[in-house]
Amino acid sequence: MRTGQEILSAPGNQLQAFQDQGQYWDAWNIAPDYQAHPLDDFELQHMEWVERGPCRQSIRVVRGFGQSTFVQDYRLEVQSPCLVIHTEVDWQEPRCWSRRRFPSR
Repeated sequence: MRTGQEILSAPGNQLQAFQDQGQYWDAWNIAPDYQAHPLDDFELQHMEWVERGPCRQSIRVVRGFGQSTFVQDYRLEVQSPCLVIHTEVDWQEPRCWSRRRFPSR
């Protein structure tokens, strides 16, 4: 439903990483104070056009974090109100986790 209102309160699709210091098991529980342990930012490695047609355009953005890689395709289609973000992750970092943040109002 279109309301004409902004949904996000800040830029969306923010890649973030945090130390995984769960109380019991890695990757199964998140420490309540995880936001106090942010890790370095993701590094932009590459950006390229994937599609530039009259009906659809797509840009690929590759970011790195340590030994891990995030490949994201941002796709817009004619007459579609949606931005589609397809993400593939090769996660190689021990004792840390990542998320995509979309801060909402």
